Formats: sequence, structure tokens, C-alpha cells
Amino acid sequence: MAVVIYQCFMTIPVLAVIPLLAAGPMQGAPVPRVFETLEVCAAITTVYLFTRYAAAEGPGYGTPANTAYEAFTLIVIAAILAAAWVMDTVGLSNALGAFMVGMILSASVFAYQIKASVSSIKGLLLSVFFIAIGMSINLKEVIGIGGELLYYLPVSVVD
Repeated sequence: MAVVIYQCFMTIPVLAVIPLLAAGPMQGAPVPRVFETLEVCAAITTVYLFTRYAAAEGPGYGTPANTAYEAFTLIVIAAILAAAWVMDTVGLSNALGAFMVGMILSASVFAYQIKASVSSIKGLLLSVFFIAIGMSINLKEVIGIGGELLYYLPVSVVD
């Protein structure tokens, strides 16, 4: 179990470093600069340290976890959104920040309480996710495909 958790934590820096390890710049891709690399490393370190010491094991969760259920849920959601914003600010995927916080919080002493508190709003978050996916559909592209799209419709209905 420890190896699996370690591997999950190591995917984050590896995904962030992959563009730097490329043999040469791709056509049209910007070459990473030292300052931008340091900015990314600082963002990953900040999210990790904040989540690990201030939120997962520190006094930030101690009081709300023991007293107010709603405050605890709010702190969890705020930590996820803040990490997503930090990663988006430095040019990484905001999902990477949310993934980092999720991995760190799943290993904390409050893991079961976090799961219970977030399960109450899971339906709302899933709805927002599917609405965002639906809003990202390019209707001009769908119209451009036209009748060809109707061939695939029975396949999606059968399953």
C-alpha cells in the first residue's frame, strides 16, 4: 500500500517535468524557461506543504473536524479550489492541483470524515462537471458532421 501511495505522489512531479525532459522543442511549442520552471516547482511545493501541514495535519482541520460539519466541508472544498487556482495560475492543469490535494487528504487522519462530508455534495459537483462538458460541445462541429452522426446514435443507445 505504501508503494502505491508513493507512486501516486510521484506522478505529480513527473507530469510537471515531462515537458522539460523532451529531447528538443516541438514545432510551435514554447521552450520552457528557468523562471517558469521555478514558478511551477514553487507552486507544487506550496500546494503540497499547505495541504500537508496546514490542512491535513495542522490546526486548520482540528477545530472544524471536531465541531462544525459544514465548516469542515467548506475547508475541504476551499483547499481543492485554491490548489486548482494556484496550478492554473502557473500554467499547469487545474485538475493537477485538485488531484494533489485529493491524494494528500486521502492519506490524512481525517480521510473518512472528508469522504463523508464531501459525499453530501457529490451529486452537485457531478452535475456541474457534466454541465461543463455539455457546454464545451462545439455545435458547429456537430452540425458539420450532419447525417454521419446518426450512424453512431444506435450504438450509444444499445449499451
